[in-house]
Amino acid sequence: MRPKSASKSLPSEALVLAAIVLPFLAWLTRFINLDFWYDEVFTLTNFVLVPLSKTFTDYSFPNNHVLFSLLSNLYLRVIGIPGPGPLLDRPWILRILPLCFSLGALVYVYLTGRRFLGRLQAQMSLAFLVTTIPFYNFAVQVRGFSLSLMLLSAMLYHALCFEQNGRWLHASVAGLTAALSLYAIPLNLYFVAALGAWFLFSGFAPARGPSFSRRRLLLAGALGIGAGLSVLLYLPVLPDVVGNRFVRSHGLFNFETIRSTMPRVLYYFLSFRYLILALAALGLVVLLSGRRRRGSASDRVLILLLVLLLGPFVLSFVRGDLPFLRVFVNLAPAFALLLAALTARSIEPVPWLRNRSWLVVPLLVAYCNLTFWFGLNHIESHVLTDIAEGRKSQDIFYNYYQAYYRPKALVARLKEEVARNPAPVVCLDYDQAALPEYLRLAGVDWNPPQALGPVLSQSDAAYAVTAFPDLFLNQMRTYFPQFTVTRLSRVPDFHNAFLLTRTPK
Repeated sequence: MRPKSASKSLPSEALVLAAIVLPFLAWLTRFINLDFWYDEVFTLTNFVLVPLSKTFTDYSFPNNHVLFSLLSNLYLRVIGIPGPGPLLDRPWILRILPLCFSLGALVYVYLTGRRFLGRLQAQMSLAFLVTTIPFYNFAVQVRGFSLSLMLLSAMLYHALCFEQNGRWLHASVAGLTAALSLYAIPLNLYFVAALGAWFLFSGFAPARGPSFSRRRLLLAGALGIGAGLSVLLYLPVLPDVVGNRFVRSHGLFNFETIRSTMPRVLYYFLSFRYLILALAALGLVVLLSGRRRRGSASDRVLILLLVLLLGPFVLSFVRGDLPFLRVFVNLAPAFALLLAALTARSIEPVPWLRNRSWLVVPLLVAYCNLTFWFGLNHIESHVLTDIAEGRKSQDIFYNYYQAYYRPKALVARLKEEVARNPAPVVCLDYDQAALPEYLRLAGVDWNPPQALGPVLSQSDAAYAVTAFPDLFLNQMRTYFPQFTVTRLSRVPDFHNAFLLTRTPK
C-alpha cells in the first residue's frame, strides 16, 4: 500500500518542485557550454563521430559507453553535425542530450519517493539529489553516466511498482532498463545485481502473501533476463568487455574498496551538508526507537535503499577489482532517497513541523543550495591551488576542468599571436586529448614537451603552453635564463600561453 504523505498534496506542489529544480538548472549554466575535456574528446573522436558500425563493434577502450555513444551518434546525424568542429565551438549542442537524461533521473527519483515514501520525502530527495556535487558534476558530461542514472532510477521505480501491483508492464520495463543500463556501462552490474539479490532473497522471506513473494522472485528473474540480454547486445565486443584491464579482478576481497573507496564516495555525496547528516542520524534513532508497524511499505523501501547504496561496494570488495570512484556515481539517487527518508523521520516527533512541509522543504532547499554554493567555491579554490602547485585532480568531486579551463579561448589567442609573430609552439603540460584537437581544428602546428630544448636552441622565439604556469616560470629561470618570458593568456588557467624571446646579449 502506498504510504500516506506527511500532509495532503498542495496545489502549489509544482511551484515547490520548480523551486527545487530551477536553481539546479541555473547552476548547470556553468557547465552546459564547457569546453570538452580528455574523456569527452576521446569518446567523441573514437566512438561517436565515427560510422555507426564502429560505435558498437569497437571496445578497444572502456570509454565507449556503447548505448550512450550510439544515441549520441544518431542524435548528431539527425541534427546534421558531421564532425567535431561545430561541437567544439558550441558544446551545448551535445551536452543537451545528457542533460535530458539527468532530468529523466530526477523525474524517476521524484516518482519513486512520491509513490513509495511520501510527498515530503519525494521533495526532499529531489532537493538532496540536485545539490549532490558528484551528480552535478556528471549531469551534462558527454559520457554514459547520466544515461545510467536515468535507466537505473527507472529500473528501481518500475521494479517497486511491479512488486506493489503485479502489472507485467512494470516488470518488463525493469528488465529492459537493466539490460540498457548494462549496455551503457558494464559495471552498472553492481547496482543491478544488488537489486536483483534483494528481490531474490526477500522472495523467500515471510511476506504479505504468496503472490507478493512470487512477484519478488519474478522481478529477480526479470533483472537476470535483462542482464542476459545485455550479454547478447555486447556479443560483437564481448571479449574486450569482460577482459579489459579496468574490470579485471585482482583477487578476492579487496579491502581497500570498503576501507577507502566507500567512505570517500559517501563523503563526496554528502557535499558539505552536515546538518542534513545530523537530521538523518536523528531520523534513524526515531526509526529504531519508534512504535511503527513492523514491515511497513516505507520501511521495506528504506532498507532496500540501504542495500542499493552499500551493496555495490560489497560486491566490488568481494570480486576484488580496483574500481574508479565514478563507478559508484550511479548510487547518488539511492543516497538522496535514503537521506530524504531518514530526514523526514527526524521531524515526526514534532507535529508542528510534520504538518508544515511548506516550511520544511523551502528551508532545506535554501540550506542545500547554500552549502552547494560553498562547495562549488571550495572546488574552484582547490583547482586554483592545483594550478599553482602543479597537480591535476580528477575524481567525482574535484576535477581540473571544473574551473579555469578554457582551451578554445587559449587556442584562439595563440592562433592570433602565431599569425602576427610566427614561431614554434611547444605544449608542455596540457589536456592530452582535448588541446591537440582544438589546435588541429584551428590549424596551429605544435611540438611535444621534449622538443622545448631543441626548439629554444635553434630559435630566438617560441610559444609555450602549460597547465602549471608557476612551475614553468621557475623552470625557465633555472634552465633557460637567456629567454624573456611574457604571459599571453589570462592567468590563472589550466592552459596558459607564454611567448619566449631570447634576451639580447
